[in-house]
Amino acid sequence: MEDEVEAICSELAKSIQRESNLEIVVDRLQEQIVSLQVSSSRSSRCSSDSGYASERLSEYDHRRQEIERIQRECEVEMASIRLENCAKLRDERLRRKVLEQEVDQLTQEKDQRFAQSGDLEVKRIIDKLESTCVDLRRRLSEEKVSHRNFQCLFLAVQSELQQVCEERDNFKQALIPQLCTKSENLDTNPNISISKQTQQLQERDREALRNTVSRDQRHTSRSTFAGVCPSSNAWPAGFSAIDTYQYNKGETQPTREVLAELLRDVEAQRDALHIALKNLLDRQELQSREHQRKIENLESEHHRLVYGKPPSCASRLLNYNPVSRRLARGQQ
Repeated sequence: MEDEVEAICSELAKSIQRESNLEIVVDRLQEQIVSLQVSSSRSSRCSSDSGYASERLSEYDHRRQEIERIQRECEVEMASIRLENCAKLRDERLRRKVLEQEVDQLTQEKDQRFAQSGDLEVKRIIDKLESTCVDLRRRLSEEKVSHRNFQCLFLAVQSELQQVCEERDNFKQALIPQLCTKSENLDTNPNISISKQTQQLQERDREALRNTVSRDQRHTSRSTFAGVCPSSNAWPAGFSAIDTYQYNKGETQPTREVLAELLRDVEAQRDALHIALKNLLDRQELQSREHQRKIENLESEHHRLVYGKPPSCASRLLNYNPVSRRLARGQQ
């Protein structure tokens, strides 16, 4: 269609050009005719009325022809402008086709590059996803192992907790009452044993004094001493070394110095027994304190195992048993 329009436009331009050329030729011929008419009119100055009318008619025709010529020139110029515009339009369409081809080519290249880059990006994403899957699989296996370890640890802790609960129940049912009875026995029995030991020491002192006095009386009543050492059963065990030493020298009866020395020995033994008794009392008090501290530790451990926290000061004061009260009174 565009080719046909271009062909028609070119033929129209050629025809208009030919017409313009013909008009130029016609104009020249008319000018020649007019010049001939003017020359004839000059030769005959006297003309008729018809001659004047023909002159005006020729002038009118000349103007009309001039107008038509101008119109034809305008048409020719318009046709040339149309032809020029058609040529420009053809050139622009050719340029548009070239540009469209270039755009299509660039679009294809872009699509190819994008496809290639997309393939690379897809490969990179696939590699990344594969590495992520491997990492997640490894972490899942580690989590499974840690879960199994945690289950084993939980079972071990549960068994230990059950064992601790059993020990707690054992402490609560058997050991704590046994310790309480032992502490009470320690509070009562040492006093009894110490009083018994004190009585025995006092009896031994009195017996030693009686034996000494009776020996003195027997030796004063006897006139002579046979030189035989008395048996060791007649003297107390603490006096045997001194008596043997004196009698081996052949003395008939113990002197006042020997009796005084024996008395000092008895007093020293009595003081040693009193010191030993005091040490036993201190030791018994220390053991009572240690037993009380152990009992408090066991009670706090029992309270922690039962209630999950150590007992408060108020609960400790409420659990202040008679043994502790007796120890406090003993310290006062």
